[in-house]
Amino acid sequence: MKKLLLLSNLFFTTMAFSQADSLFASYNFNACNGADVIEPKARGTANGFLTYANDRFNNPGAAVTLNGAQGLFFGSPAKLQVSTGLTISAWIKPSTLTGQRAIVAKWIGSQPQDQYLLLLNGNKAMFAVGNPGTSANGYQGNITLTTTAWHHIVATWDTSGTHQIYVDGVLDISVVDNAFKTINSTAPLDLTIGFQSGGSRYFVGNIDDVKLFNQKLDASEVQTLYNETSEIQNNLISHYNFDANTKDQVSGNDPLAYGVAYAPDRNGNIDQAINISNDSTYLNLFDSYDGFGSGNSGKITYSFWLNFKTFTGANQIILAKSADGGCAGNDRQFLFRLNTQNKLDMTVYGTATAGSYGTLIGSTTFTTGQWYHVVFAYDAALTTNGGVDKIKMYS
Repeated sequence: MKKLLLLSNLFFTTMAFSQADSLFASYNFNACNGADVIEPKARGTANGFLTYANDRFNNPGAAVTLNGAQGLFFGSPAKLQVSTGLTISAWIKPSTLTGQRAIVAKWIGSQPQDQYLLLLNGNKAMFAVGNPGTSANGYQGNITLTTTAWHHIVATWDTSGTHQIYVDGVLDISVVDNAFKTINSTAPLDLTIGFQSGGSRYFVGNIDDVKLFNQKLDASEVQTLYNETSEIQNNLISHYNFDANTKDQVSGNDPLAYGVAYAPDRNGNIDQAINISNDSTYLNLFDSYDGFGSGNSGKITYSFWLNFKTFTGANQIILAKSADGGCAGNDRQFLFRLNTQNKLDMTVYGTATAGSYGTLIGSTTFTTGQWYHVVFAYDAALTTNGGVDKIKMYS
């Protein structure tokens, strides 16, 4: 018998710059991942296991932490090949100020391939662009950075040959180099954050809100970036309302949809809920949201509206980060489902109890054809009842 699940208004709790036409990539790490919020997307692949930290607004899990042997690379989609202007903006909180530490790069140290590089050179910011005919040494700023605070670093270039660096909204240097009025606009290198291609110049510390523009921003526009307020409001990090699409309205962490159709939501609005009708219909949210539930104090809440159309005696998965049997232990995190008794069933692997997993089963018996509001909350700080109290379910 075919099983049918309607899912609407999925919230993940725990963005605000008015994106100019020239903004072509933005990595805010608000969902604990390297998803580019600008189409076409480039999803970051981690070189090593990444962890996440509070951002400059103290939002948990909303900035990436790099330990000096890690980084993210994003491939080389066509949109990264700038030709007439460039601005790189990033917030950093370095843990060390020794050596050279790449922040954002399309760079390997080879003249025919190098395109742009923003890095720390000791306790100063440094910026270089590459062109086909001249080896680039780059230009170093004068403002001294610290390890005790977040710093906003912006680098700009255009075809006048002007290289500029701003630190915390203040113009640090502005240099005109007539030898660099062009850039390697077809450089095939990956865009990387936290290191450069070839595996060198690794950054140590936190990086957040990386933005790239295909034009040179002026001083007032840099100030606008510097004065941005938090994109995370009321701890809401992602919101999928499925109004005839699967776009995330908050963080830009759009899922990939497989076989998804649409149906009326709980208020009868046409095509404003997704219709999950078989085992090959689902959404892939990628490796996201880990940073919120980790450690001894992490918290995260998932909120859904659900309408089960048929029961078949089989488990029906609502949300999961779990592989099938036979997988490695670190491939299983949690499994939230309707069980064979038509009750909510939450299994958390390796975190809810001192054993390998803990399971909590709800008391409500669901019926078909009715909308239910379902909430799953996790609070790592709760240790009572063998740790099972970390999990709360509401329906």
